[in-house]
Amino acid sequence: MAVDEVATSSYYQCVRAIGIKALNSRLSEYVRLAASGDTVLITDRTRVVAEIGPPRASRSRALGGRDAG
Repeated sequence: MAVDEVATSSYYQCVRAIGIKALNSRLSEYVRLAASGDTVLITDRTRVVAEIGPPRASRSRALGGRDAG
C-alpha cells in the first residue's frame, strides 16, 4: 500500500521553551504566542514543569462577561 498524502509542515505546532525566571519578565509575550497557536513549555532547571498553549477547541473564548483576572 502506497502513501499518497502526507501532512504538511503546517500540521505541526511550534513549541518553544522558557525558564521560569525569564518567563516572569516576558509573560505577556509568551501568552501572545500561545494565543496565536504556539505551545510554550515552562522549565525549572531544564525540567519541564508546565506548558501554556491555545485553548482547546471545545473551550469557550468568553468567560460569561466576568474577568477572571
